[in-house]
Amino acid sequence: MKSLAYKMRSLDIRKGNVYDYLSEDEINWLVDEAVKINRCDLGLVISSIVSDAYNEEVIEKTDCEKGLTDAQSIYSQPSAAK
Repeated sequence: MKSLAYKMRSLDIRKGNVYDYLSEDEINWLVDEAVKINRCDLGLVISSIVSDAYNEEVIEKTDCEKGLTDAQSIYSQPSAAK
């Protein structure tokens, strides 16, 4: 299996700096969200938002196609707790 770095290079995709694309208001909102959840890592807040969006788009769509209800979906997913 090829590494993520190799795949990104071969597709000419850069990681970039997310803060270059956010307004000051958006960054302030992220800081407020980090304070609300008592975390000092904006990366955690951003990754949580991306993870939620991914789950809404990919996981829920897959569950809908399988005919699963929300309750069935919740109990069929492996625990993400770390």
